[in-house]
Amino acid sequence: MVKILKLYNGEEVVGKFVTIKEDVIILKSPMTIVYRFHPLSSYPSVKLVKYMIFSKEDTFEFKQSDIVNNTYARNAFVEYYNHVLESFDGKMEESIDQELRNAINQDKNIKDKFYENLLEQMPTPKNVN
Repeated sequence: MVKILKLYNGEEVVGKFVTIKEDVIILKSPMTIVYRFHPLSSYPSVKLVKYMIFSKEDTFEFKQSDIVNNTYARNAFVEYYNHVLESFDGKMEESIDQELRNAINQDKNIKDKFYENLLEQMPTPKNVN
């Protein structure tokens, strides 16, 4: 079963319901629901984004005290959620990891060029002998 949680901070999270344990609800493969509103439409478009996108974990505990409401998702939304999960199929993590590595390399290149330019602009010291 797929549950939707409305968190106290206003965020909505959807995921596969695992269990309720003490004061937490446990979801597997949770995703944050992002609504995009268009001025010419009465209905928002919906996008799902992996919850805690940089985490190794796939299962998360949500404290009941942080949950305003929870419900089971409608069938059409469950189909959409499953479609999004299938489309990621491990590719998302690889893509994000590669993007992070590219950002690190780009940062290193920028610093290297910055220091090279600084060195080029420094006057050459004259020999004092």
